[in-house]
Amino acid sequence: MKKLSLLLMIGMMFVFFTTGIQAEGLHIFFNAGVVTDDSLSFDPFLWSLGANLDFHLGKFLMISPEANILSYKFKFDTFQFQPAILLNLKFSSFFVGGGLQKYILITGDSYAAGDWGLKLNAGFIRKNFRLRGYMDMEFDNLFKDMLVGFQVGIGF
Repeated sequence: MKKLSLLLMIGMMFVFFTTGIQAEGLHIFFNAGVVTDDSLSFDPFLWSLGANLDFHLGKFLMISPEANILSYKFKFDTFQFQPAILLNLKFSSFFVGGGLQKYILITGDSYAAGDWGLKLNAGFIRKNFRLRGYMDMEFDNLFKDMLVGFQVGIGF
């Protein structure tokens, strides 16, 4: 099932890259932000760096594949890689949406992958600026033991 989900996500990205989406319908953002647990105590205080593509499908929809790296104190001996794909609804300059995400913990020479989870996000977007808040959670524990993050992005 995991391989099928990964192949489906890669296939969707391939279709969107090859269907001739016009340049004004595609934006890339480089993001930086902070992440904490659902108590918002910022203990632990994690940094996030990442990028996402926004494929604008008409006036109200966008599909946003993304990849983020989470690090504690910018020490990259152990970090978490988080790929995700989101479907967002746009309302003028605001957006809200959700999708699938996965955790991959990388430590030295080994890694451990978690199950697919739910990612919900909302934010404000302009052509070259993006401000976003999001929640990551497992499907087994919806709205419990979440990661909460805030990101600022610069787009091209």
